Amino acid sequence: MVISTLEEFFLKGKKKGKIEGKKKGKIEGKIEGKVQDILKILNKRFRKIPKSVSQSLNSYTDLIALDSLFELALDCKTLAEFERELVY
Repeated sequence: MVISTLEEFFLKGKKKGKIEGKKKGKIEGKIEGKVQDILKILNKRFRKIPKSVSQSLNSYTDLIALDSLFELALDCKTLAEFERELVY
């Protein structure tokens, strides 16, 4: 079977799109998991977490920032201390 240049270009683009989609999905999954971990820690430590904290955490897309917030969730003395570091 002969594949035209256009078909070959399309197939390469489709394959590249699948790879990029998988990478994006993995990153999004890691972000969602990190947010859930932070919320679990905060709920365990401080019991009632304002909806604004949850909403703010769910707006983050940077894993490095979420890693820092994860550490802060473990170490902060008060929920207010944690909230001061959030970007609303």
